[in-house]
Amino acid sequence: MIFLYVINLLSLGVIMAVRYVDLLHILQLEKYQFKRLMGWFIDHLRDRRMLIPFLLSLVQFLLLAWFGHTLWGLLLHLMLNGFYLPFLIRRPPKKVPLVYTNRIKRLLLASVAVKGLFYVLTRLIADRLYDEWQLLLVWLAVIHFLQIDLLFFSFYIMWPIEKAIALSFIRRAKKKLQAISPQVIGITGSYGKTSTKAIIQQLLKQRYFVCATPASYNTPLGIARTINERLRKFDQIFICEMGATKLGDIHELAQFVRPRIGIITAIGPQHLDTFQNMQTIIRTKFELIEGLPEDGIAILNYDNRFIKGYKLKESLHVITYGITEEGVNYRATNIHYGHEGSRFEVVLPDRSVYAFRTKLLGLHNIYNILAGIALAHVMKVPIRHIQQQVERLEPVPHRLELKPYERYTIIDDSFNSNREGFQYALDVLNQFPGKKAIITPGLIELGDQHYAINYRLGTQMARICDLVVLIGKKQTKPIYDGLVEAGFSIGRIVVTNCFQNGFREVFNRLYEGFTLLIENDLPDQYTEE
Repeated sequence: MIFLYVINLLSLGVIMAVRYVDLLHILQLEKYQFKRLMGWFIDHLRDRRMLIPFLLSLVQFLLLAWFGHTLWGLLLHLMLNGFYLPFLIRRPPKKVPLVYTNRIKRLLLASVAVKGLFYVLTRLIADRLYDEWQLLLVWLAVIHFLQIDLLFFSFYIMWPIEKAIALSFIRRAKKKLQAISPQVIGITGSYGKTSTKAIIQQLLKQRYFVCATPASYNTPLGIARTINERLRKFDQIFICEMGATKLGDIHELAQFVRPRIGIITAIGPQHLDTFQNMQTIIRTKFELIEGLPEDGIAILNYDNRFIKGYKLKESLHVITYGITEEGVNYRATNIHYGHEGSRFEVVLPDRSVYAFRTKLLGLHNIYNILAGIALAHVMKVPIRHIQQQVERLEPVPHRLELKPYERYTIIDDSFNSNREGFQYALDVLNQFPGKKAIITPGLIELGDQHYAINYRLGTQMARICDLVVLIGKKQTKPIYDGLVEAGFSIGRIVVTNCFQNGFREVFNRLYEGFTLLIENDLPDQYTEE
């Protein structure tokens, strides 16, 4: 019997640990917002890979509580452990693995403490009902069933400590930023922030010492970490990407870094699930511009109707850019795409015209480059230097990145897609010769516009593509409907839950002489069963 107890304890302990780490992974992906983790948990309880283990853990707890002292009860429990194996073995590979940051390590320690306290409570309540081995097994079964609840307690026990650590980190960053006193450039927008930041860094670095927030470090802690670890004493420019999920987020960041120049790349229906409506998104993005000093400079994309329609304070120096809007200060014209990239001309405020070449593809990249040209020109970088740096720009990985191969061409636009970027990517795909295919899971976080926007994208794909591969049956249903309504053959639509299967379908059906657009690649928490 002791041997059976030990085997049951070890096997259940391993299963519990794996499932708990998965919860921590989703919590980290959701930027440590426990409400979003709970939303993910509730949504995914309908999926087989979540529902069956959850029900199994309940059955196992009841089994051990009533029959854990019997031989047949222990054998049955061990057999039930075996039912977890398919879910553990077939776990989809992680696109972004769990990073064991100091915060995760502190949360793990808190979890161990909470589970230890729960064991003490179990002993006090049920000590007379069970012997030592059965008590251990019942306790493990209970905490396995209540994993999300125990993580909740652990998370909020650590909340004041994490808040204090974060404030200390930010205070240190503020002090360093004030001491070095670089000119701060803030960049925000519903999309295009990271690409624009990389372009601006490239255009300015030949003339100034520049520090920029890496990747998508656009939260208070991410920015503070950049300042504390990367900002050098001699840096003259600090480029700060600013992200938001709710009203007030950009205001907080603007108060933190005090930008003198603010850029809004575009405004659209991104993160509508948290912002709720477009008006809130607009107000949030313009918190950057409203937070600029009296001598501040706002650089705005006036082709975007939400930006152009906003009433700004009169004292602000506003510089505008665009492609379709004729009255802007910096306007791109005569745009052409090819296998080697893009060519276009820019009309400057004095109406002089200069030609530019870049390896980057897509209209949204032209907008991003325009923002960079406007800023660099304002900061006295000579036009010929700007032209040289634009030509040297390398595609940001997975953002309309052209990958030519011997038998086919891939356009990799798998990073954080949005409606406008999706449409621009389809326009680029349409300019390539031969057969055209797309692999996409569609767009997410669009609130009540999810169906309408994805449906319209489906109708656009029908006019351009020869083969469409959809990742995730539920989330791509609107695209499927749009394709079918537009008369696209069902035989040329593939629906799968795995990108690898999608690639196999494309290569098996088209073989060679085709161009494949990879549009968006959702984070792990959106993967369907």
